[in-house]
Amino acid sequence: MIKRTVSMLAIALILSGCAVGTLPQRGGPIAWDGLGRDPNLRPPPQRRHLPEVAVDPTIEEDARLADLAPRSSEFFAALRKIEADRDKRLGAKLIICNGCSVSASKTEPSDGTRPNWISDIR
Repeated sequence: MIKRTVSMLAIALILSGCAVGTLPQRGGPIAWDGLGRDPNLRPPPQRRHLPEVAVDPTIEEDARLADLAPRSSEFFAALRKIEADRDKRLGAKLIICNGCSVSASKTEPSDGTRPNWISDIR
């Protein structure tokens, strides 16, 4: 049992030495197989763009509400407009499918009759 353990340990050390020797050295050339971009070439210079700072409209809207007297008619009018604007922005962000909406004329016939498939469900 001890001989087996010692021999397995020796084999493991030998194989680990082989594996370490095959790792590419940093800074040295790398073997290139011809596919893709040559890893030995310098990377192309990257242009760094600063992200555009977007002004959050909710901050301006909240400041506008803070200027108005609470529970006044102007406050509630501004609140309704702000909520409508926020719903509009959210609706624009939450488009799930651009071709799936069905017009009202296709969903409900104008003569008031039901399509045949509705009676088949029952």
